[in-house]
Amino acid sequence: MSLHVWEFVKRQLLESKPGSDNGGWLIGTGRRIIGVIQRDRGLEYDEVYNCIPGGLYTVGSYSCKDANSVPKCKDMKSPIVCIVKSDRKTLSFFQDGQQLECTYEEDCCLDNYLHIRTCFLRETEVQRIQFDCKRYRDQILKAAFMYDIQRNVFFFSEEEWITFVKSSSAIKRKGLDVLGPRIVHEVLLGNSTADPSSAAPTISIANQKKNPKKVQMRIDASILISKETSLKESLKILIDKISSQFIGLEKAFMSKSSPCSLSWATFRPSGIPYPICMMVPASVDAPGNMDSKLLTLRKKFHIALQLPLDKPLLRLRNVVPFGVIEKEGADKLMNVHRNVKHSGVKGGKVFTVDGDYLYCHYMQDSFDDKGWGCAYRTFQTICSWLQLQGYTNLQIPSHREIQEALVACEDNQKTSLIGSKQWIGAIELQMVLKYRYGIEARVLHVTSGADINTKARFLAKHFETEGTPVMIGGGYLAYGLVGIDWNEATGECKYLILDPHYTGNENITKIIKDGWCGW
Repeated sequence: MSLHVWEFVKRQLLESKPGSDNGGWLIGTGRRIIGVIQRDRGLEYDEVYNCIPGGLYTVGSYSCKDANSVPKCKDMKSPIVCIVKSDRKTLSFFQDGQQLECTYEEDCCLDNYLHIRTCFLRETEVQRIQFDCKRYRDQILKAAFMYDIQRNVFFFSEEEWITFVKSSSAIKRKGLDVLGPRIVHEVLLGNSTADPSSAAPTISIANQKKNPKKVQMRIDASILISKETSLKESLKILIDKISSQFIGLEKAFMSKSSPCSLSWATFRPSGIPYPICMMVPASVDAPGNMDSKLLTLRKKFHIALQLPLDKPLLRLRNVVPFGVIEKEGADKLMNVHRNVKHSGVKGGKVFTVDGDYLYCHYMQDSFDDKGWGCAYRTFQTICSWLQLQGYTNLQIPSHREIQEALVACEDNQKTSLIGSKQWIGAIELQMVLKYRYGIEARVLHVTSGADINTKARFLAKHFETEGTPVMIGGGYLAYGLVGIDWNEATGECKYLILDPHYTGNENITKIIKDGWCGW
């Protein structure tokens, strides 16, 4: 019996953090393992189940001790057991007492999967929480069709579903994006038959309390399913996930002495090939200053998902928006480098930006900066990365705001800079980064373009550990660097450039074809 394990999962298991001797759960589908959730003192099994999308399961458990200490796995009758040997250099997988052959895969290939997501709000009075949670679950169980809100398509029948799946199959994964389906099908559920109870007479009893306390419940459910899955089965998986979230909300409400609004929220932390869901005691649409109050919760999930503790990947600002939401950056392309094919460096290893960013370039925001604004635009791209990763709540600065910050932080800078078309470079932006965000930046000097290869090791390490876009400046030109393909043995290297001098509209095909983002 053969088992397929993502190479990244192998590294996670072998590099289990101190204190993880209790092991954790293996996440996947059937005989393919694509994730690990480490057991933490405060993490319940139900939280693990609700954390992962429907269609994925806890297919097994692992332990850094022995088979007797693996966590229980409720989803599988014959769970896979992984033993991480004491020297932390070998893994052994078993099922029903038989050792499994294991194939390690470099890419987590989920080309044949669809990511379907639904999200909605419900409001209830505190004293009606249990009643309404059950009522909403009963309503969801009657769902008979899906509606794709972005493509304005209804799915009533298996024939319509098959046509949709075939059209989705035509969208091939390409370039450097190897972390699962990025195209999300956002849907609403509906019942095609009238509810007989809706026609029955009702008796309304007035609430004696003038202003009953109300709370909001936010459902945010995702499923990751094979394209061979039928409409009926897809609906069932999605309904099960929604029902589970309502049960989770009800339990959370009942455990609180003073119930408040609760939200399920979806995240896409870098390095995990599937969406992650957390319940947070806050409004996702108006997070305010809740992130500091949620520090314990966020840290618990960082440890469980083996996410770095020095990167704010699960702040409320990182919640993946649902539906057509007007927000800053909606008119800008995101992560364009993921559409670029590999450079072709023989034996090279690719290091790229870790996280999301916006492609900022000439002529955007109805502002003409052609011929002088390339450094400003590259800086805006860097600022978008800081914002989208949750490091700051500050909006992406305009050219004028960058100039004002530069004048404010440099005593000798003349106020005539503000509103001008004066070119600025790496040194100036280093000062603005410190003044505006409190972040120290490092400037590397090379005598010529040919000498940049001497910095290949440093840049590779930067993308591996820090992950931010990099500004490259020379003369009166500035560019963004979002990746490097480097063969350490031969020294051959190519650089993935994001060119801010582009003046066209947000056409990803044209941008890639004409080399505005490329090696």
